[in-house]
Amino acid sequence: MLCCQNICSQNVGRNDVNSIFLICRSSQSKKSIIAEDFNLKDSLMTHIGIAYVEKDSLVVFNVSNDKKNKKGSSLLREGLNSFVNQDGINYYSVWEYKTNVSEMDKLKKVIKEYSERKIDFDYAFRINKGNELYCSEFVSEVLLRTNPKKFQYLPKTKKLNSFYSRALHREILEYIPVDFFTEFNVFTKNYEQHF
Repeated sequence: MLCCQNICSQNVGRNDVNSIFLICRSSQSKKSIIAEDFNLKDSLMTHIGIAYVEKDSLVVFNVSNDKKNKKGSSLLREGLNSFVNQDGINYYSVWEYKTNVSEMDKLKKVIKEYSERKIDFDYAFRINKGNELYCSEFVSEVLLRTNPKKFQYLPKTKKLNSFYSRALHREILEYIPVDFFTEFNVFTKNYEQHF
């Protein structure tokens, strides 16, 4: 996937140091098929991370359901290539919000605080479980703590069908969709790639 290197080298650089990026991807795995049922819009997004430019490259922070970092945390820090070069990935997109130095400093501080904690992936998909988070919940929390006025994304509720109800042990799911940020026009899509 050389396209990842092209997006980094051509579209991201010194001018983007005051930009918040959301990186979304999709795969053909069963987990992704399930996640698609819960998006707000007809979307390919099934996993999300939040990123910023560091030394002319995007650094992506995301909560993984199948990997852990050296500290045993599900919160990963990866380059864009690592984030999108996963088995079965068939799509990714890069979304950007241009901000200011103060807001970027706040974002980095919030991400650093999460990075110092041991985060576990929340397989129950329950909101506000402390150190148990899923990918979109993490990104939503980081944005909210960075700027509560601008990034106030409210959880959605969905009545579950019998399959999901049995799997999640409840009839109603309150959750943050992977494409939660598309509800408002704060982020602009810069790039997308289908494979």
